Amino acid sequence: MGLPSGAGKTVCALRVTEALRSQLTLVLVPSIELVSQTYREWERWREHGALDGWRPLAVVSSSSVPTLPRTTKVDEIVSYLRSSRDRPQVIFCTYHSAARVAEALDGEQRAVDLLVSCGPLSSTAPFDPSPTLARLSRRVQICDEAHRCTGRRTKRDAQPLSDGFLRASRRLFLTATPRLLGAKRDKEGELMAVGSMDDEALFGRVVYRLAYSDAVARRIVAPLKLVFLDLTKLVEEYGLAPQPASSLVALGDAGGGGVASRELAELSAAMLDCHRRHGVRTAFCFCSNNTRAAELERVARSSLAAHGVALGRVSGRMNAPARAQVLDPVRRAASTPLPAEPTNGSMAIVTNCRVLGEGVDLPAV
Repeated sequence: MGLPSGAGKTVCALRVTEALRSQLTLVLVPSIELVSQTYREWERWREHGALDGWRPLAVVSSSSVPTLPRTTKVDEIVSYLRSSRDRPQVIFCTYHSAARVAEALDGEQRAVDLLVSCGPLSSTAPFDPSPTLARLSRRVQICDEAHRCTGRRTKRDAQPLSDGFLRASRRLFLTATPRLLGAKRDKEGELMAVGSMDDEALFGRVVYRLAYSDAVARRIVAPLKLVFLDLTKLVEEYGLAPQPASSLVALGDAGGGGVASRELAELSAAMLDCHRRHGVRTAFCFCSNNTRAAELERVARSSLAAHGVALGRVSGRMNAPARAQVLDPVRRAASTPLPAEPTNGSMAIVTNCRVLGEGVDLPAV
């Protein structure tokens, strides 16, 4: 299923799960943040009926939803699978932790196979495997940001394509950016086994596709707008670098003092200009590494604090609640009316490196 970002892939997956009346659903996503986000959307949009009394579980190291049970221990996943089997179970998991779920499911399957082949251990307690077998046969696997599963077949994120890794009766692949790959060769010139999203043997047929232009025309997503700026001119206009010829700029107390790259001051000026000229009140800055993200936060805080701009940074070392706290000013800034002139908290910027990437749903930005 191919839909543009923000068009509702998460809710579509939920509706498919409800329609199939899945007893055990595994939802795979690429990041910790998406685990919490996907659970919240399922809890918000699920309809009465198929998922009544559902038991969710997050297989992840941290979560921004305190009420969502979570674990990364295989024995605890097994205990979850063996409890409340009469109620729908949904596991939200990262691709990184999928092997933990696979190990737990494999152990459960082996136990059922053993009991079916050997019979009950006690004649006074007959074993009927049909309910468990029925549950195992109604297992749905949902792969979000499924373009991650393409490429080399032996890589970690491609493992969910195989029944030998995770057995499923149905698989649903969701993406906004389908990856179509041709034949590849390794260093020795031998053909490699690669997965491409046009390979129906691996990904099945496309059940629905919505083009970005159609989504904009139907007002499902907002249109994108590209803005090109003269950075050098903006720095001088806003007085963020009083020495135009220098490659370094002095930082004020808000930035911790010292000097920093003029390039980062120029980026700070660009964000302020987007706020003033185009009404932008929230922004994510994507950096090539964590060091640069931290330095941009420091420079922008020094340059823009006097203009009422709130700065923050998230990194992969933060747990989910800490990230949510940093993102809170972004949500607040988007919910307040835009003033004629920037005031304290009227714009919020968050720098990051490979954290606020694919799938992160924050309509405030």
